[in-house]
Amino acid sequence: MRKPYTIRLNPEIVDKFDKQITTTTRAEAIEQLMLQHMEDQQQHSILEEKDKEITTLTETIEQTKKKYTQTAHELESTKKNYADIQQSLQESQKEVNKQISRYEQLEQDKKEKEEKLEQEKTKWSNKYSHQVEVTNKLQKEHNQLQQKMQKYTFFFGSVTNMSFIDRLLGRFPEEIKELQPAPEDEQ
Repeated sequence: MRKPYTIRLNPEIVDKFDKQITTTTRAEAIEQLMLQHMEDQQQHSILEEKDKEITTLTETIEQTKKKYTQTAHELESTKKNYADIQQSLQESQKEVNKQISRYEQLEQDKKEKEEKLEQEKTKWSNKYSHQVEVTNKLQKEHNQLQQKMQKYTFFFGSVTNMSFIDRLLGRFPEEIKELQPAPEDEQ
């Protein structure tokens, strides 16, 4: 069953319709008007669907624009962060290079000081060796002088204990006669 349609007609359309009725019958004209009205409604519904599609597409385009704008902002932010990180890395690299240079300088200074200390050590070692030689020589001379002094002390002690007449006559004990005279190079 068909659904009945209610049509409100514009008075101008009705006048126009009345003028066209002269050649055709009124029923045919109403049927044509109804067909035309149905076609108009179909086109209207098609237009509404197209309008909805356009609205949907417009919304999709707007959402895409927003996403694009947001992505562009994120990209700019990422680029800025990348530039900041790159600058930070360059500054860190400069600092590392400075530290490496400082370390190399300190290593060079350390080597120079070690060489200088080694030279000082050698110098003091040579001085010590010389001092030991001199001390040993002096100790040897001291020991020789100590022995001579013991001999002279013994000689003077023995001569002092002798009587005056024995000294004048040269009667010295055998121990004094056994004392050797000093070599000529020691005198």
